[in-house]
Amino acid sequence: MQDPIFTRHSTDKALAFSPEEYEARLEGLRDILDLHGLDAIVLTSGPGGGYWGGLLPGAFGRAQGVVVTALDAVVVTAAYAGLTALQSSPFEAVVHDDHGRDRFWRAVAHVTGPDKAIGVEADSMTMVQADMMTHFLRPKRGMDIAPATRTQRLVKSDAELSLIQSGVAIAQAAQDAVGAALRAGARAVDLEHLGRETLCTRTARQFPDLAPTGGHVWVQSGPGTDGIWTRQAPRKIKAHDPVNVTCLAMIAGYAVPVSRSFVMGADQQDLSRTDRQRAVLAAIRPGVTCAELAALYGTEAPGALGHSVGLTGSMLVREAGLDLRADNDTALEVGMVLSLGALETTTRGGHYATDVVIVMENGAEVLTGQPPMPVP
Repeated sequence: MQDPIFTRHSTDKALAFSPEEYEARLEGLRDILDLHGLDAIVLTSGPGGGYWGGLLPGAFGRAQGVVVTALDAVVVTAAYAGLTALQSSPFEAVVHDDHGRDRFWRAVAHVTGPDKAIGVEADSMTMVQADMMTHFLRPKRGMDIAPATRTQRLVKSDAELSLIQSGVAIAQAAQDAVGAALRAGARAVDLEHLGRETLCTRTARQFPDLAPTGGHVWVQSGPGTDGIWTRQAPRKIKAHDPVNVTCLAMIAGYAVPVSRSFVMGADQQDLSRTDRQRAVLAAIRPGVTCAELAALYGTEAPGALGHSVGLTGSMLVREAGLDLRADNDTALEVGMVLSLGALETTTRGGHYATDVVIVMENGAEVLTGQPPMPVP
């Protein structure tokens, strides 16, 4: 009978980044390990697994992750996803047969051994998972390393910036395709399908060796345009409707959203880049805090209107460290990437436009091009 925990090796890799890029990321993680005297770090979040181990977000209800020690790094996953993990990760895979809900932590213990100092991402673990970790690893000491790992992921490498720039171009190409088909009587569902086809085709063409992760398109029109990613697929667009189009490119787990808004018909107008958004763009520079940028939107602005761009977990969970909120004192650094939005409401509906920007020494480099997509 086959061992329920076994190791798989593969040289047939389809990596989003070079092995050198992943090695540089591991150096930063091992700095955290050394600083706190840890024997191992177990990464179980979507962004954590993706950033250090190349794991794509989502595990179909099964736990998966990356285990890093001073000398080794492996991905841990169920057998059903073992081949995907091997292809997308620079590491070997420790695989379990998934014949029990405790198999993941049994496999982690196979790597770390018991009675060690273990760092975990506490914000991505349920109480059930935490109990199983304690049972199988019997750690002599545990530590929440999520704040430190989140901070490391916020500043993007040159390779990440290049991928994000490609994502912006792909998302805007999908917007152009939707814009060319926009007309009174068109159904949102058909426009969304057209946009997704463009996203997938462009992504596969530019990244032919990567596993396809698709993308998302939302088309809203009329009074229901709340600026949030709410589906209105059955609705037909009418003349003089406000229209919101959001296209989100997904490349190796990196989510890059671009939104634009218009008014249809004879009085059509581009509703992109509101005055508030221009003020935030002008204020971006290293050292400015997210709270200071949030204040420029005003207290009446709903929620966080700016957030991180990059690796995402299931349900498009992003890095909370770059949310533009009154309670977030994160200071901007060169190499951080933001999506800046400006939600405005009128009697006919709301509109939402976004810009993707890189924090530079002298301000913000805007990746989203103007003018936006054409509307007939």
